[in-house]
Amino acid sequence: MRHRVYTAYTSVKDQEVLDMPATMLNVYAMYTTSQPSSAHELEPFAPGSRLVSVLTGATGGIGNVVAHRLIEADHHVVVLVRNAERGESLCEELGESARWVSCDLASLESVRDAAQRLQLCLPHIDRLINNAGVYLSSKHRTVDGFETHFGVNYLAPFLLTHLLLPALGRAPLARIVNVSGETARFARINLKDLNRERRFTTLGAYGQS
Repeated sequence: MRHRVYTAYTSVKDQEVLDMPATMLNVYAMYTTSQPSSAHELEPFAPGSRLVSVLTGATGGIGNVVAHRLIEADHHVVVLVRNAERGESLCEELGESARWVSCDLASLESVRDAAQRLQLCLPHIDRLINNAGVYLSSKHRTVDGFETHFGVNYLAPFLLTHLLLPALGRAPLARIVNVSGETARFARINLKDLNRERRFTTLGAYGQS
């Protein structure tokens, strides 16, 4: 049996809430009975006719420039950030059309939590820009045990994109943008050693990711 999909707006009607599947009701109650921890933390809203863009890696570099350009183009911008204070500071800089969601790309659980919140709070997503990435000088692992370049630069955006496909599907003309480095041009993928257990070099791990 297929359930009708509901998106939680601030103006959700009582009957719509009653018709929600039990799993959606639990999530809806969690976010509608709690207040955001800061002025720009994402909560349910209706964007009207404006495009909604979700962006990772917006606190600096290319992502920061992209966030400003999207605001100039009259988008609602939602940035995924590890640090709430930096997210709030960025959104204050971007203005009232910007919101942030907590997400640590080194944790797949955190990615799932962020995707769940985005699905609940946004009626649709018009642009998903996977921009965040890491370049480390030594070998590290994510909390899930993956080599960090592989986990953060590939697995996290892959999972985020997969989980947000329903919201992207609700947009009339959605776009997914994956940002990569120049090393992808000459890097080789070792399918037998994606975690770089046998041989690790920063450039090799980064390029593969």
